[in-house]
Amino acid sequence: SILSGPSPKQPTTGPEMPPDAPQRPSGAFIGPRPVNEPSQGINAPENRIYAFSGPYAFLSNFWLVSVELDGLSYPSTEHAYQAAKSTAPEARESIRTARSPSLAKQLGRQLTLRSDWNAVRLEIMRGLLEQKFRKPTLRLALLQTGDAQLVEGNRWHDRFYGRCYCDRCGGRGHNHLGRLLMVLREKLRGESA
Repeated sequence: SILSGPSPKQPTTGPEMPPDAPQRPSGAFIGPRPVNEPSQGINAPENRIYAFSGPYAFLSNFWLVSVELDGLSYPSTEHAYQAAKSTAPEARESIRTARSPSLAKQLGRQLTLRSDWNAVRLEIMRGLLEQKFRKPTLRLALLQTGDAQLVEGNRWHDRFYGRCYCDRCGGRGHNHLGRLLMVLREKLRGESA
């Protein structure tokens, strides 16, 4: 795999492959080949990562990695992003100390959003992702996705940051998380040159 594998505390579940994903025999890998496996080149049909799970779980905002928001450390980008929805210190603290990214997300859904949230949320996410992928192992893993299209595929109706592949949504979505990651990957690639 791209990373040596998630630590025991990393989330291990994720969305199933979307229905429009290329099909392979059972057990075959779908997506860019992990490091040290032969590749068919960037035009191969598998040059797309459909879900931020399995060998690509590190792309998920649920991946446990310390990031900062307004001078405080958060255990994941999900924790920090959800806390950023509010300007109330007590609300932010309850999210910061949530025992899991999933719980942080649940708490974030209960907040009254700050008045400028729609105007700032993409910039906040971009900043958190830049922090996350400054960590050497995560930076290298992101770069090793090559030119793969990164798609935050899901079945929980997130059509802003991802594409929802439930029957109702049918793969629609803006995929802002995937797009932000691809822009960041290009930026990191340029810094490596």
